[in-house]
Amino acid sequence: MDDRARLRVQAMKTLLSAEVDRHQKVFESTNQRDFIDAFLAEISGTSDTESAFHESEGREQLVQTLIDLFVAGTETTSASVAFAVHYMAAHREVQDRVRAEIHDALGHDRFPESSDRQDLPYTEAALLEVVRMANVTPRGLLPHANMAGPVKIGPYTVPEAHTVQASFGLLFNGADSGWADPDKFDPDRFIDEESGKVQRVARLIPFSTGKRQCPAETLATSQVFLFFAALIQRFKFEPVEEAEKAKKKAKKPAELAKKLLAGAGGVTRSPLPEAIKITRVNSKRSLVNNNSK
Repeated sequence: MDDRARLRVQAMKTLLSAEVDRHQKVFESTNQRDFIDAFLAEISGTSDTESAFHESEGREQLVQTLIDLFVAGTETTSASVAFAVHYMAAHREVQDRVRAEIHDALGHDRFPESSDRQDLPYTEAALLEVVRMANVTPRGLLPHANMAGPVKIGPYTVPEAHTVQASFGLLFNGADSGWADPDKFDPDRFIDEESGKVQRVARLIPFSTGKRQCPAETLATSQVFLFFAALIQRFKFEPVEEAEKAKKKAKKPAELAKKLLAGAGGVTRSPLPEAIKITRVNSKRSLVNNNSK
C-alpha cells in the first residue's frame, strides 16, 4: 500500500473510531439503533478472551468492519457510477446507443429494474467496459498474507507472512493483457457477434476470484446497473463548452482526455474532477455540474 492509500485508510479509521466512541457514550443494550450498537452489544456480552469480540480486540474488529463496509459497499459503487458518467460524456456515441436501447426496451418513464439487464445487452456491455477501463480497485480491496508458510505461485515462492496483492490493471488493460486494442473504449468487445448477447471474459475479475472473491458482487453490479441505466435514460451528459475548448487548445488533447479519465486514488480510484453539462432528455432544462476546482 502506498503512502496516499495508507493515509486515506488511517483517516477513515480515525473518523469511524470517533463514531464508535459516540455510540459507546450513549449505548443501551436494550435499544440497539444500528449495526454499531449491535456489534457493541456482542462485545459487552463476550467474556471469552480468545474471542474476536473480546474488549479491545472486539473494538478493533468493529472499526475494521466499518472500514470494509464503507470502502467495499459505498465507495466502490459511487466511484463506478462516477466513472461511467465521465466515460459516457467522453464517448457520446456510446452514450446515445445505450440510451436508445433503454428507451426501446423500457420507454422514457419506467425506471429500470434488475430483471431488465437481460434485455439491455449493450448497456451491460458498456458498464463492463467502464469496469475494465476504470479499474476502481487496482489491487483489490483486501490484501492477504500467507501466514501458514511459504506459497509457490508459478515459478515464484512467496515467503511466509508476506502480503500478496493482485495487479488488476495488468489484467484489464496492460499491454500483454490479451485485449484487442486495450486503450480503446469499446463496449462491443463484450457483445457476441452471433447472438448479440453479452459475453463474459474470464480475465475481467474486478471482484477477484476463488475463495477471496467479493461476496457482494451480485448486489454491487445490480446497484451500479440500476443507477447507470436510470441516469442515461433521463439525462444526457457532455463536457461543458469551456472544458472542450481547453482540450482542443492542449498540445496533446488525447493525452489530456486520457489523464482526466485515468482517475486518482489509493485503495480505490475515482475520476478526476471535470465540468460536465447535464441535460434532461426531452427537456430544455439543463444542469451544469461544475466540479472542476
